[in-house]
Amino acid sequence: MADVFISYARSDRARVEPIAAALKALGLDVWFDAQLTPGERFSDEIEREARAAKAVLVCWTPKAVGSDWVREEAAIGKERNVLTPVKLASCEPPFGFRQLQTEDLTRWTGDTADPAWANVRGRILALTAAKPQTAEPQAASLTALVRRLLVAQASESGLPLDYKELEGLVRARGAREGLDLTGFDQPALWAALNEVAEENRRRNEPLLTVLVINRATGRPGRGYFRKHAFLSHDFDPLAQEVFERHLERVRGYVWPAA
Repeated sequence: MADVFISYARSDRARVEPIAAALKALGLDVWFDAQLTPGERFSDEIEREARAAKAVLVCWTPKAVGSDWVREEAAIGKERNVLTPVKLASCEPPFGFRQLQTEDLTRWTGDTADPAWANVRGRILALTAAKPQTAEPQAASLTALVRRLLVAQASESGLPLDYKELEGLVRARGAREGLDLTGFDQPALWAALNEVAEENRRRNEPLLTVLVINRATGRPGRGYFRKHAFLSHDFDPLAQEVFERHLERVRGYVWPAA
C-alpha cells in the first residue's frame, strides 16, 4: 500500500515528476505510474492502489479534466475523503470537484517554502501519518496565539507585519506562556493563519491575515489573494485596492481584548 497515489494525465508527466520527487523526499511511498495507454481498461491494480493509498493527489490540467481515468481515480479519493486536489494549469475542475479547495501550483517551481506547496504538503502529511495525541491541542493553541497577536496589532498600531516578524512574536510570546513550539516552522505558521482566517469568516469578522505581508511586496502573498480575495495574483492595481480595503476594515473593527 502506497502512502500517496498520484492521479494525472499521462501527457502531464514532466510537470508531475517534481511533485512526486518532493513527496518522496519527505520519506513517503508514492505510487506514480504512467504505463496506461489510451483506451486501456481501468485495471484492478490501479483501483486497488487508489483505494488502499492513504492519500490521493489529483493534478488537474485541461488534459486531466478530460480524462476518464483521472476522474475515476479522483472520485475514489473523494469517496474515501483522502483527496488532495491541485491545479497545474489554468482549468476548471470537473463537475463534482469544484467545491473542493484546490491549491494552485501553476507557478510552482519546486520551492518547498512556497505557501501553496506548504498547504499541499500539510494535507498530505496529515493524511499519511498518525498525528501525535498532542498535535491537535498544540495546533489549536498556536492558532489562538496567532489570533491574539494579530488582534493586538490591529487594535494598537494597525501596521502590517511580515512573516518573519510574526514568527518572532509567536516564538517570544509562546515561550513566555509555556506553549510547546516543538516543530513550529513557517508551514505551521501558514496553517495557523489559515485557521485564523476561517475563524474570522465564522464570526463574520474582517480577515486578520491581511496584516501579514510579504516583505518584498508590502502586501500579503499570492495565497491570500487566491483564497480570500478571489484574485489570481497580487501584482496589479485591483489587488492593491482590495488589500487597502481589507486593511481599512481590520483597522476600523472593534476587536475584543487580545
